[in-house]
Amino acid sequence: MLFRSEMIKIRHNFVLWLIVLAGLTVPLLVTLDFIDHAKDISQFHSNPWNNLWGETIRGFVIFIGPFVIVMLTCMFMNIEHKYNAWKYMLTLPQKKSSVYLNKLLMNLLLLLSLYLLFLLFFFLSGLFLAWRYPAMGFMAYRPEYTSIFYLAFRSLLSFLGILAIHFWLSIRIKNMFINIGIGLLCIFVSVMLFKKMDKLVGYPYEDGLLTVFHTYPQQGFLAESEIRSLLYFLLIVTAGYWDFLKRFKG
Repeated sequence: MLFRSEMIKIRHNFVLWLIVLAGLTVPLLVTLDFIDHAKDISQFHSNPWNNLWGETIRGFVIFIGPFVIVMLTCMFMNIEHKYNAWKYMLTLPQKKSSVYLNKLLMNLLLLLSLYLLFLLFFFLSGLFLAWRYPAMGFMAYRPEYTSIFYLAFRSLLSFLGILAIHFWLSIRIKNMFINIGIGLLCIFVSVMLFKKMDKLVGYPYEDGLLTVFHTYPQQGFLAESEIRSLLYFLLIVTAGYWDFLKRFKG
């Protein structure tokens, strides 16, 4: 029941449109770039799906992923602050822990929806190029589904630390724009220090870039950046859970 109410809240909110626009933006821009360089790409003799995916996922983790995750989390969590509804929610006959966990689950669902739409638009862009520009060779090759979904999954994990940070901040900071400003500043720092990303160990806003642009020696199923992000997520969510139950009054 509580989760259903969370779903209803986003129906008339810009959050859903933001997910669609964010999922579409990079595949669309990369498609336009491929069209602009159609003659050059037609001369390549490698799998064009690999080139398309490489450009798309790199653009996503640099320009879209961190920024949109901050925006989605802040906008969704701001609904209660906007209408001064926290105190009302905490007086309902339901466990306080259920409120926290449902909010967290909804944020994870929004992140997953972003990735599903992003992947959908990526494959649609490849199919469009295959139909409109057959000389590029998309019809002669198949996408490497395993590597595509594997890297997408890893990049999703690498953003969990950012989600946890702004999930907790969104509960504690009533002004959404302060929360967004913190996120934008941290993202700006990560982009400015792009060339030194492997030196920024422990900086969660860099983990998405490390997943896509950096290869660790003797890397296992997950890279260090994804493991760190998971640990940040678990640590912050656990600390936030205790803070919400013991100290948060709405």
